[in-house]
Amino acid sequence: MDLRTWCRNQVEEIKRHKWIEGVKQGKDPGEKAVIEWVQRYAKDYRQEYQECFDAILVKVEAEVKSKLTGKITTIDEKELHLIATTIIEQFTKEWIKEAALNIKHIEEI
Repeated sequence: MDLRTWCRNQVEEIKRHKWIEGVKQGKDPGEKAVIEWVQRYAKDYRQEYQECFDAILVKVEAEVKSKLTGKITTIDEKELHLIATTIIEQFTKEWIKEAALNIKHIEEI
């Protein structure tokens, strides 16, 4: 995962936290909610996100490799890693967009 995607995903989590706090308080909690997220959740979020990403990456790489077997004669591990990472990043981006528009995803979190 590249640094840009990793940072963007954290920003989305912060926005989600700020929105939830805003709903609870009935007003925009402002910078206080951002600071609260960083102090309370950032360390755990980063560790859990990386562990989850790594686990998904292994599975996606295996699936991509099995789908390409027989279709492409050779694919090196670096290319396979890039393909799998791109798939995961795109999925995450779309999921976050949906989450912003659909409250049911908040319940999944």
